[in-house]
Amino acid sequence: MAGLKRRASQVWPEERGEQEHGLYSLHRMFDIVGTHLTHRDVRVLSFLFVDVIDDHERGLIRDGRDFLLALERQGRCDESNFRQVLQLLRIITRHDLLPYVTLKRRRAVCPDLVDK
Repeated sequence: MAGLKRRASQVWPEERGEQEHGLYSLHRMFDIVGTHLTHRDVRVLSFLFVDVIDDHERGLIRDGRDFLLALERQGRCDESNFRQVLQLLRIITRHDLLPYVTLKRRRAVCPDLVDK
């Protein structure tokens, strides 16, 4: 399983051009949100989608990232439609993750140079 994990230095192929524009790729957003989902969250989400995700796909889901990738493969989520992901996070009361469901890269806060 350790061989299947991506290192932080690895980049999704579609990210190369998007980094220059201050955007994340869909898969990077899946990495960010999926790593914050607990095992219990993933089990609840898999139960809610028992009719949508087939048995083979459900057997491959080990963490939140895998669940979000399965949603993408089923056509429930893409770069222009995060409605399903937002609804699911609200259902399992993970409102803390809602700001991360975006393709816009968060900017670091810089101290005001006038104050110095």
